[in-house]
Amino acid sequence: MNRNAAFLEFILRRAGTGLGRTRLLKLAYMADLLAWRALGRPVSRFRYYFHKNGPFDPLFYEAVEDLCDHDRARCAGTTTASGHDCVFISHNPGLPEPTWEEFSPGDRHLVELVVRRYSRLRLQEFLQAVYETEPMKNVKRNEPLPMEDQRNKDRDRAGGISLETILESRAAFERGESVPFEHLKQELLGTPR
Repeated sequence: MNRNAAFLEFILRRAGTGLGRTRLLKLAYMADLLAWRALGRPVSRFRYYFHKNGPFDPLFYEAVEDLCDHDRARCAGTTTASGHDCVFISHNPGLPEPTWEEFSPGDRHLVELVVRRYSRLRLQEFLQAVYETEPMKNVKRNEPLPMEDQRNKDRDRAGGISLETILESRAAFERGESVPFEHLKQELLGTPR
């Protein structure tokens, strides 16, 4: 199974419920956007374009197919209360949760943040938030979104503090490991050792 498919499965498992294709793709986009901003790179291998319904990559359909072919997800067509046909995708609950070793702690943290923040919003409200993101501005239809322009913007705004380092430190603290105060002060203030 490819990285994009694993990425989508991770989103589905964190959402805990089936998601429509539109919501799933936009959650992937938002996680990749945050990853560009905080980690300097995306979580997935998607390359987003401004399509008629916002950020899109045709590889999304291949990733969903890959998930279904490996029995990691199920797709079911349905009609919404407003009469729209849609496809809901859900993870296969009969399979054990993967270890997600291919994703860094930062990748996993950002996906979980995006799912918590956006998976329960009304779709139109969520799409509005997606359309207001920086890469979606000043781009014409069918053009690639300038995701690389977002590289490390949040990290730089935070004075270069690394999300991965914060998460590693949190995990070490939870394991009972500690750092001498002088070392911590040097790390935070950037003073020479």
